[in-house]
Amino acid sequence: MSPIYLDFQGTSSSSSSSNTSNTNTPSRFSPYQKSIPYQRSTPSPDNSCTIVLSDILNETSRGKGLVELYNKFSNFHEDQRYILISLIAQYYEEKGVKMSLAASYQLEQQILERFPSEKLVICYH
Repeated sequence: MSPIYLDFQGTSSSSSSSNTSNTNTPSRFSPYQKSIPYQRSTPSPDNSCTIVLSDILNETSRGKGLVELYNKFSNFHEDQRYILISLIAQYYEEKGVKMSLAASYQLEQQILERFPSEKLVICYH
């Protein structure tokens, strides 16, 4: 039994046979034919704005409540942290702004500045 070699163009050949017919039938190993150019998404003018944490806290009743709690107790509990993150996410959704890595980093820094007892914790799942 002779081994069969695939030439990745859709044809196969045997090492001992003189297969001269080029049938050009596709195989599952044929290279991807369609070329799709890479398109980097750029934010539209309405999505390029920067959202500031103080706006989120001052424009929402839950934000004002969180600030009052922090000023009173100088720290957050887990449920208050969850409310803060949910509030930020909801604010972004309502404004139709996409969260970028840069915006996330800026918000992290603003949270740490506004609430100094909070610590940045990175969790990988």
